[in-house]
Amino acid sequence: MYHVAVVALSGVLALAGSTLPPDTSPDTDVAGNVIAAAGERLLALGFASAGPPAADPAAASACLGGLDVPGAVAEFPGETSRAVSDTYAVFETEDTGEVVTVALFVVEEDNASTLDWPVRRFGNEDTASCKLDEFMTPEVQQGPDPVVDVTATPDLGVGDGSSRLDMTVAVPLDGGATVQFSQTFALARQANVLVVVSHLVAGEPISEFDPQAELTSVVDSLAAAQSSA
Repeated sequence: MYHVAVVALSGVLALAGSTLPPDTSPDTDVAGNVIAAAGERLLALGFASAGPPAADPAAASACLGGLDVPGAVAEFPGETSRAVSDTYAVFETEDTGEVVTVALFVVEEDNASTLDWPVRRFGNEDTASCKLDEFMTPEVQQGPDPVVDVTATPDLGVGDGSSRLDMTVAVPLDGGATVQFSQTFALARQANVLVVVSHLVAGEPISEFDPQAELTSVVDSLAAAQSSA
């Protein structure tokens, strides 16, 4: 009955462990500094680092182009670096908690437009429908039929293009109780950098973390670094 939630959680945890081979480009330092600042904000909200687990490409969603597991994403044309945060988690009980990761993909300036497709994809209703169908496959949905809601939102007004995808799964249990899980992906392109923020919640939220606000903070940090370069 918890298989849907396990699939979602595995995707988020895998997000934190995937990087390209190390490089020495200036972009790497900028991305690393922005990721470190995001980590500090999460620590201030009560999250703790759970470290970078190994990525599992098998956990990637075909509907999301593998971006829920960056290690499964083919290198973007002109990509110079990518940086992925640790998994940050906070739990109230073993069944109630939140998991957050932040990932950055950097390409050469001439290839910046190649980062538009994932932004459009996550804000497209076709993707929402695809993900809804994916949740309802026999491989994922086991036990009582869950109530699943998936919403795609384009144009958040962040960076040079942005979107978000919100998914909620409510699983009925014997006795009338319900277990709920939700996940949000918030994306933006800032010049030649793609930002992906992932937020998984089991039960009700227990922190003040806002994935769209974090997306804005990351984009603002990138914009400041790019303007001073």
